[in-house]
Amino acid sequence: MIYIFHGDDQYKSQQAYQSKLTDYQNFEQQRFDNKNIDFEKLNQFINSQSLFGSDKVLILDNPFFLVKANLDKLQKIILSNKDIDIIIWQERSLKPTENSIFGKASVSKFSLDKKLFTCLNALRPGNIHAFCALYQETIIQEPFELFFFWLKNNIRKNLSTYSKFPEDKLKETYLSLVNFEYKYKTGQLFESKENGLLNILVDLMA
Repeated sequence: MIYIFHGDDQYKSQQAYQSKLTDYQNFEQQRFDNKNIDFEKLNQFINSQSLFGSDKVLILDNPFFLVKANLDKLQKIILSNKDIDIIIWQERSLKPTENSIFGKASVSKFSLDKKLFTCLNALRPGNIHAFCALYQETIIQEPFELFFFWLKNNIRKNLSTYSKFPEDKLKETYLSLVNFEYKYKTGQLFESKENGLLNILVDLMA
């Protein structure tokens, strides 16, 4: 059986993916991502007997980022052998044509709510009032950890590309987020994590 987990909501797709992996703890495993795939090892793993006499599972991270020639090679190997289970995680949403590239599969897609993106896009200089209203709505609707995950990604992206925020202010905010994350995960915050995070972002937009 092939299981595919994908979508813009990387937080939830990773949770589901990791949960599925726990079902295969007693299987002999071989894992590749798009950066370290070794087709010789992959072929050997699929076509050889298990060293431990147990069932085998192939785990692939981001295989759809492979160049076409390598993706075609992977497709051929998988379609020629259906005796082992395969678990795939892709950090983006798949195109409809990609869902069945490796044959019949159980496909789980995790999409982000538009409100979360709207909230993140409202994070800009001088937009405190509008952002705060969207922030309150978003953290009621979505898990705090999900919002924080995407917020850090957003700030990191701003640091590496053009941003309306000054670079020094972005760096200061990112370091504050790292420190904040450590404190709330270790129980060292003296206020709610929702208010603590909002204070950091208000300082950024001021």
